[in-house]
Amino acid sequence: MGDLKRMNRMSKKEKIWYENTADWFNKNLPNPSCFDLPVPNDIKFRSKSWFVFSKSDFLSNSKAVAELLQKHGIVVNELLSENPGSILYKDSFQVVVLPAN
Repeated sequence: MGDLKRMNRMSKKEKIWYENTADWFNKNLPNPSCFDLPVPNDIKFRSKSWFVFSKSDFLSNSKAVAELLQKHGIVVNELLSENPGSILYKDSFQVVVLPAN
């Protein structure tokens, strides 16, 4: 989402929505505890976060964010996987994994 903010292309209404949505995610999505302690860079930068497939506001809000990104020319791909990698962290809404390769 940071790329869109730096591009400075959003309307005033979009900026307000963007900031409110980012604040909502920051307040409601648990911070993965796997990053509480120092993590080696090779793991930190290779790890990927996925939403757990379930009915949640996280999934629907992320789709709304994706629509805004795409509207402004940023490519968004939805990826689905039953085995995204070695699990570093998991809660009811998200999983952080280290991909196999």
